[in-house]
Amino acid sequence: LAAGLSSIGVWREQLAAASAADSEEFNIDLLSLWHILLKRRWTIAASVAIVFVLGLIVSLMITPVYRASSSVQIDREMINVTDSSNPLTDLWMDPDYINTQYQNLQSRELASRVLTDIGYQNAKRFESVFKPSAMQQIKTWLKGGRKQELKGAEKQRAEKSAAIARVGTFMKGYSIEPIRNTRLVKIHYNSTDPAFAILSANSLAEAFQNRNLETRFETSNYAKAYLEDQLKQLKIRLEDSEAQLVRVAQKEQIVGSGAEDLGSLPEQNLGALNAALAKAKEDRIRAQSEWQQAQSSIGMVTFGETGSNSIIRSLQEKRSSLSAEYQNKLGTFKPAYPQMVQLKGQIDELDKQIAQEITSIKSAIRAEYESALQNENMIKAQVDLLMGEAIDLKGRSIQYNIYKREVDTNRQLYEATLQRYKEIGVAAGVGLNNILIVDKAVAAGKFRPNIPLNLAISLLLGLVAGVVLALLLEYLDDTLKSPDDVEKRLGLPVLGVIPKLAENVTLEAALADTRSGFSEAYRSVRTSLQFATSHGVPRTLLLTSASPGEGKSTASLALARNFSELGRRVLLIDADTRNPSLHKKMAIDNAIGLS
Repeated sequence: LAAGLSSIGVWREQLAAASAADSEEFNIDLLSLWHILLKRRWTIAASVAIVFVLGLIVSLMITPVYRASSSVQIDREMINVTDSSNPLTDLWMDPDYINTQYQNLQSRELASRVLTDIGYQNAKRFESVFKPSAMQQIKTWLKGGRKQELKGAEKQRAEKSAAIARVGTFMKGYSIEPIRNTRLVKIHYNSTDPAFAILSANSLAEAFQNRNLETRFETSNYAKAYLEDQLKQLKIRLEDSEAQLVRVAQKEQIVGSGAEDLGSLPEQNLGALNAALAKAKEDRIRAQSEWQQAQSSIGMVTFGETGSNSIIRSLQEKRSSLSAEYQNKLGTFKPAYPQMVQLKGQIDELDKQIAQEITSIKSAIRAEYESALQNENMIKAQVDLLMGEAIDLKGRSIQYNIYKREVDTNRQLYEATLQRYKEIGVAAGVGLNNILIVDKAVAAGKFRPNIPLNLAISLLLGLVAGVVLALLLEYLDDTLKSPDDVEKRLGLPVLGVIPKLAENVTLEAALADTRSGFSEAYRSVRTSLQFATSHGVPRTLLLTSASPGEGKSTASLALARNFSELGRRVLLIDADTRNPSLHKKMAIDNAIGLS
């Protein structure tokens, strides 16, 4: 653990040292940079002035370019007014749709169409607006003698290439600018001819609108031709399938009812008989119930319809009246009394009549029951017969139904295709164009050159070039300009820096003033020399320079006087054998010297 902590500590120290080194390496001395720029200010000013003048001259020499602008509105796809079931689809939110429209607006085909429409596909008219450059004129002049030699296919290829080149040149002049958060697109055209710029901008907008409408008509015509071909094929298929269905029906002796949802005739008859059978069963059950009730009735008990029979009711009422009279007289007369016997006979006669009526009613109920039962049995037998025929017909109708479904399918396809064909025919004449021209170009403004912008850019470029040039000159300047330069370039310590005397100050006056910076500087150099070696001031000092007039004589004389002030014995030797000057500064004769 101790070893690990120790290694971590060493690593952190190394990292801190590396960070410190990097910070020193990338440290920029802004003050020094400012001094450099201030020192080279005239270089920067000259660079700015030169670039500014060049920019002004170039801007004034450039041929003016004018810009005309028109605008179009690209709406969503319009709803088809002939098809109410077609929902409105907002294709504006589809980036593929709007980007496709932008590309169509900048297509070569549209540019070629506009150039042809406005009549500038002709070479002479085209060159009247798009004047060839000097290089192009030279090339044309060099090839002028060979143009007449081109014949046939070569001439056609040359003309086609020239036409393509004219379209490419025309396309360089225009651009589009979609306006954010709107459906508007501006069409700009730049040209040296303002009238041509206006004409081109408006023609591009109109050609784009017309091309969109023509595309719709072409699509409708193609769909119409395609549907016509499909209708012919579907009609033939429908006729063939209907003929085959008739042949199968004749072969199997199948007769339809004419109603598609009712089935065949045996099926319809079977359905009707089933309904009649159900009704017959209901009647038979009711008649059987009445007959069973009639059979279970005893004596004078009313049953079924007897309770509502007026004859039986009147007979019963009459019998009741006679029975009541008989009972009343029975208390007075004996049964053998003639009047009582007569009443008894009348009552018995009434009973006989009532019994006869009941018997007649029972016979009628039984006859009704038997008739209902017979009717039910007959209908049931007919149902069984028709059921067999229907099952047999089902077996023979399998192939017939297959062909019938094929006929129905072909008929539906034919009718749907015919309906769509009619809709397209109507829609081709009422379709709406979703490309609208909002503004046409009415004037062309000067677009290039933008002299204020060019001059501002020239100022900026001149300033940047001046700064770069100043830094480059400073980097290439290897003269010694500071004590630090001496130490870095020569690797020698600096003993001191002596200020330059003003022109009106003599050496004697400067040295005589002990408080002056000049005197203080030489005293500082003297002190530095006293600590230059381990034994103090060197016994011999040599002062030299790379060129004359740098102050060797002045410095040697000032140091000699400074050391003599300390009580040292100093020998001053003027070793300049070409142009000695110490004797002049000391005002002595030069008869004795180094030579």
